[in-house]
Amino acid sequence: MKTCNKCGIEKSPDCFYLVHSYECKDCVKSRAKNYYYQARDAAGKGPRKPKRSPEEIRAIDRVRSAKFRKEQPELSKQRRTLACRRWTKKYPEKSAERARGREAQKKGATPRWANKFIMQEIYHLSWLRTRVTGLQFHVDHIVPLNSPLVCGLHVEHNLQILDGGSNVAKSNRSWPDMPE
Repeated sequence: MKTCNKCGIEKSPDCFYLVHSYECKDCVKSRAKNYYYQARDAAGKGPRKPKRSPEEIRAIDRVRSAKFRKEQPELSKQRRTLACRRWTKKYPEKSAERARGREAQKKGATPRWANKFIMQEIYHLSWLRTRVTGLQFHVDHIVPLNSPLVCGLHVEHNLQILDGGSNVAKSNRSWPDMPE
């Protein structure tokens, strides 16, 4: 057993940082903490603000992102596009897996009687609109292929061409005659 010179309590040797140390770990920590706060006060900084929780940080980030998207939509779009490209480059196997999964999902939702020629024409028309106008157009499934409430088919009657923003905003959360 060893006695701390600062607090005077007798403690086991593993409560000290070094064999020849005269202060226990608790006393060394409190001295360091007091020194830190004294230095902050001397610098005129005052006590340190408490750390924010991860939920608070995410909420603040959402507000900042929404403000940025509203104020600078073109720059925001460019940044998102670059971020997507970087992610695809960094994780090519995950990107390929996502694409394969989507294709398999469409294949599984395509019945034999679907008119594949008309479906190809719809995709081609979407590509042409994007090329001619410079705006991004998507082929959207009116009734989503995968949703907690309903699963649509990958057929010509369930396809529509939407601008990219409307399609992304719609996601798979809405469709005609959707239950409340």
